Amino acid sequence: MDTEPCIPLNHLSPPQSHGDWATPCPLAPRYQSKLSSFTGLPLLSQETIEIYKGLRHFITMKDGMPVSHDKSELQPLLDMARRLDRRLLKLILSDCLNPPSQTTVIYKLFGNAALIHQVMFIRQAPTRLSLSNILSSRIRTLIESIDLAALRIQYPDMMLWISMIGGIGGVGTPDQRWFAEMLADACLATGVRVRTEIASTLANFLWTDQYLVSVSVGFWDDVMRAQGAKGWG
Repeated sequence: MDTEPCIPLNHLSPPQSHGDWATPCPLAPRYQSKLSSFTGLPLLSQETIEIYKGLRHFITMKDGMPVSHDKSELQPLLDMARRLDRRLLKLILSDCLNPPSQTTVIYKLFGNAALIHQVMFIRQAPTRLSLSNILSSRIRTLIESIDLAALRIQYPDMMLWISMIGGIGGVGTPDQRWFAEMLADACLATGVRVRTEIASTLANFLWTDQYLVSVSVGFWDDVMRAQGAKGWG
């Protein structure tokens, strides 16, 4: 691919009102370099990492709020999150990702998982479960058509996060158990134990204790059962 006509240059930097994504992102430079090198799409790589920085910034803001807060306190965050959602949709629908290749599919996987994260844990929209179910199904369809092992080697933390978010987003559907099996396999291969060690493993990538709240309990129970069936409870 000689050109990259997917992301306009004026969308590559976050608006000034976002505070230049003040939350530290230790993995951002390495992931941007790997995405650009592996996919050959430097502009799309830059946009993806800017979005990733936004996700980390928003969840840090959300987690730092008092448990009891006025809706007015949350509104500025929700407004910024909606703008990031639009960037995510542009990423997912980029011309150079339709259809995605074995190397470029990572952008669609990340974009759909990021939308689940936004809808369920930042905006908490009334339709979040039905929308998250759809996005989870899309992630599963993409994963079933690729060389998963190759992507895990290239993007270990990102793929671990995508597997987890896909399962949480699939709550109440067969996809929930499918992702639980997938996450259990990944944890078994890397020696990571669910809930405690997965949190520390993903801390430098993207983690919030909101991933453990009531809506995701069924998913984590499925992961534990899958681990037990594999001889590692």
